[in-house]
Amino acid sequence: MSLDPAVWVALALLPEVGPLRFSRLMEAGYPADAIPDLPAARVGVGKRAAAYDHARRSVRRRAAHELRHARRLGIQIIPRDSPRYPTLLKEIHDPPFVLWVRGELPVVGPRVAVVGSRTPTAYGRRVAVALAERLSEREIETVSGGARGIDGLAHQTAVESGGRTVAVTGAGLLRPYPPEHAPLFDRIADRGAIVSEFPLEQEPSAGHFPRRNRLISGLCSVVVVVEAAVRSGSLTTATHALDQGREVLAIPGPITSAKSAGCHRLIRDGAALVESLEDVVEAFPMAGRPLKRCNTNTYPDPALDGLSTDEKSVLGILDDVEPFHVDQIADRVPFGVARLQAALMGLQFRAAVDEPAPGYYLSRPRRDS
Repeated sequence: MSLDPAVWVALALLPEVGPLRFSRLMEAGYPADAIPDLPAARVGVGKRAAAYDHARRSVRRRAAHELRHARRLGIQIIPRDSPRYPTLLKEIHDPPFVLWVRGELPVVGPRVAVVGSRTPTAYGRRVAVALAERLSEREIETVSGGARGIDGLAHQTAVESGGRTVAVTGAGLLRPYPPEHAPLFDRIADRGAIVSEFPLEQEPSAGHFPRRNRLISGLCSVVVVVEAAVRSGSLTTATHALDQGREVLAIPGPITSAKSAGCHRLIRDGAALVESLEDVVEAFPMAGRPLKRCNTNTYPDPALDGLSTDEKSVLGILDDVEPFHVDQIADRVPFGVARLQAALMGLQFRAAVDEPAPGYYLSRPRRDS
């Protein structure tokens, strides 16, 4: 059906008429453009009838204001029947009536969702960075939820790698959440898009994030869970992905880490195990496309040729999952602290170690690992 965009916006603003109820009303014979004017008794909102009718009486006016406001700000409002609406998202059973988009969101394109913990471990952070960089090299868009932790790292890395990224938010585009990511969202809009199904001034709410998660998976062919506890929003995204027929991959972690327990459960229940970053690329239909050259030092390949004896000793002690404090390293090397500091500096210069926190060190895996 082709409707006036104002009708789609009005439907999106009504508090009780979601995509599923809209479909039922259509099946009952109500014209789509008349649904915003239906009284609560016909819509079937029960005890919320008074609030619904109050909202309904002003919804046409509010929709017109929303369209004008977005136009002034250069924000796109893309109705569900628009040829600019993403093709994959149309396939889910409850596609939003409208998408508010800041930036450019291609109708089709290679996209992989990267989701995970808001408080990742050093291991999770490093995997997210490496994965987003690898996707950018392959010109695959990184999609995530704009949240703290894995989401933010994936977006930031994609931007810094010269790739495209899409952030799907749980609030209106004029209410960036978390607020400290506002500068990052500006950069994302220049290198991809910020997407919401909520009106411009909508504040974030706990109930919005499960709805957001279905859009993250709905925009993508593949969803990768980097780190997730047994109860987490990332697992909600994975569940939506499975319901939508998307491929779900999970990154394994240490069996002692609660933040990997959700990933291990996904693998046990049939999600694909990620043993290397190339597993993610190969899961995508366009995995054979050539590598793009990226100007980034986000996750450079360790330069291990010509290591000194001291550097080799230190590198043999370090782990690429659990960081070691400098005092722990000092207890294990056969030389003093001065030589140890020199060796650590040399390894950092070679991009062979990370310092995720002051005084703690991790070895970096090679990019083909």
